[in-house]
Amino acid sequence: MIQIDGIKRHVFLEFVNGIYLQNILQSTNGSAEYRHVTGEISVVRLQVADMGMRRIPIANLPPEVTERSIRAALASCGEIVSIQDEIWPKAYC
Repeated sequence: MIQIDGIKRHVFLEFVNGIYLQNILQSTNGSAEYRHVTGEISVVRLQVADMGMRRIPIANLPPEVTERSIRAALASCGEIVSIQDEIWPKAYC
């Protein structure tokens, strides 16, 4: 997968194989050259991107769904730091 963030001038690549990613980082020593159509050469830094913390809103859960169930369902997504109960205004129901 490729994702381009033109404003920050970042390109994110998602590799299926982590070993291949590590091989690329080791063989390039974390940098590469990019040749623009004008002939200008830019040095590009290669590094593992940290996705950081994400807030995931989950709406319309019945009250009997426990925090333990939510943690179990989202465990494959990463570490769950906190779960907060929120009440939304009726206008958004």
